[in-house]
Amino acid sequence: MVYEGTAQQEKDLHRTKDCYISGDPHYTTFDGKYYTFLGTCTYTLARSCQNNTVEGKNEERGMAGVSYLRKLYVTVSGVTVTLMKSRRTLVNGLRVSLPHSPSPLISISLAGQYITLQTSFGLKVRWDGNHYAHISVPSSYFDQMCGLCGDYDGNQNNDFTKPDGSLAGNSDQFGNSWQTEEDEDDTLEAEVSKPENCGKLNDTQGPFRDCINVVDPRPYFQSCVYDMCRYDGLQQTLCDQLQAYTDACLSAGAAVNQWREPDFCPLVCPPNSHYSLCVSPCPETCVGPSGGGWSGCGQHCVEGCKCDPDFILSNDRCVPLKDCGCVNLQGSYHPMNESWYLEDCTQLCVCRGEGVIECHSTTCAPTEICQLQDGEYGCQALGTSTCIASGDPHYTTFDRRRYNFMGNCSYLMAEACNTSLSPPFSVYADNEHRFNRLSITYIKAVHVHTLGVVVSVLKGGTVQVNWTTVNLPVTPAQGVSVFKSGKHYTVAADFGVTVRYDGNHYMDIKVTSNYKNTLCGLCGDYNGNPKDDFRTPSGQLVTNANDFGHSWNFDPK
Repeated sequence: MVYEGTAQQEKDLHRTKDCYISGDPHYTTFDGKYYTFLGTCTYTLARSCQNNTVEGKNEERGMAGVSYLRKLYVTVSGVTVTLMKSRRTLVNGLRVSLPHSPSPLISISLAGQYITLQTSFGLKVRWDGNHYAHISVPSSYFDQMCGLCGDYDGNQNNDFTKPDGSLAGNSDQFGNSWQTEEDEDDTLEAEVSKPENCGKLNDTQGPFRDCINVVDPRPYFQSCVYDMCRYDGLQQTLCDQLQAYTDACLSAGAAVNQWREPDFCPLVCPPNSHYSLCVSPCPETCVGPSGGGWSGCGQHCVEGCKCDPDFILSNDRCVPLKDCGCVNLQGSYHPMNESWYLEDCTQLCVCRGEGVIECHSTTCAPTEICQLQDGEYGCQALGTSTCIASGDPHYTTFDRRRYNFMGNCSYLMAEACNTSLSPPFSVYADNEHRFNRLSITYIKAVHVHTLGVVVSVLKGGTVQVNWTTVNLPVTPAQGVSVFKSGKHYTVAADFGVTVRYDGNHYMDIKVTSNYKNTLCGLCGDYNGNPKDDFRTPSGQLVTNANDFGHSWNFDPK
């Protein structure tokens, strides 16, 4: 989309101020104030008076007391874009492939090693999927910003302004207002400051020699020393700050010389691409130039991987033009051979390449449910709960309530009642006295009623279907299997019900979570509340286990 507006607005769009977050993490505000804040929660990084916000979630990484940026939340006009680790991207909770434009105001693309989100009004957020973020706003937002990136009024001295308008005394108070700064371990400071380490950043003969007079390297050097001391000289922390300074230099139009080597901070590129210090910020993709061709895309290089000649960017891979993917009706790009469910999981679509999308009808299995997971719709396995009856007998309901009941008749254990769930099922248990003791009962038979058949498992292991003895395994109805597994005789239905009996005293019933709030019987109602399990067929709640048990006395025939 091309930005439209007055000549002054166009001019404002190209005059920008930048906020940088890198390492564990170090901040440079829009007004140039540098500080470190080690909070491990979610913080407002930048917010305008129009309530467009950029928030950052930090995490501890590697060592207690050290936090890094974990993900960014960018909200623009009701659309929330989540930029996650490993450069995964969500839009309003749904995972998307890049490039992607979730609204006429927003474009998200991959350029070099960065995810870049930019808006038609000039906000730009760059994220490397690891630790580094760069937030840029146009001059039209002068004196209209707040958050950890400061207020952008040209005055560093008031950048630590808290949400209530008061000035924080230090970075901890400031950061925690929008939670702990650790003293720097300087035992390694001399070593990590050498030219082969953090000293690369301010070495006038080093790879950044052409940038030192353009972008001040001191904040990056300080961050580098701080991080390397924290991590006992860990090279990756050095690489992180060299990367951050490289981006700042290139963004300012300053040249950077080669500093990565195969054995020093290597950046391994995927097939059909190669490393470059000058990747276009708006590379050609399978759906055109990333960034939508806006004039605000930027003219300066970014560091990262660049597609080889005759290859083009498809999401995060370089492919031949003939292997480009598809754009669906919602405007989302899908690489070739990628499949995805529509929102209700009634259709599964696949991109065949060159814009061809094939969809076919599908349904989730009875033991699955259509839901979002990691930003994508799919058929996910349902949870389960198990009711148990054992011994003389002791019961545990689906909601984990335990009680004893010594009835000597036939009882309804579980049934799908007052529900439209299909097919219906009922499970009964016959109890008997044993050992000439009238005070003790055991299960002597289990009966499962479903799909017009009755499967009975009797004491000792005899199995009947509709009161006729059968040999195992057997399939008495479509989707219903009866077999022996270990010491248990099992009746398994593919709609989410499994009943087991050991032919002696133990039985259990497992159901999937789509039966929540629909069951009744001695196993309870499976609503998550064990306190209301003693409900009789009439709906009355009783407190005595005997009253409850006897109320479910039924003849299973």
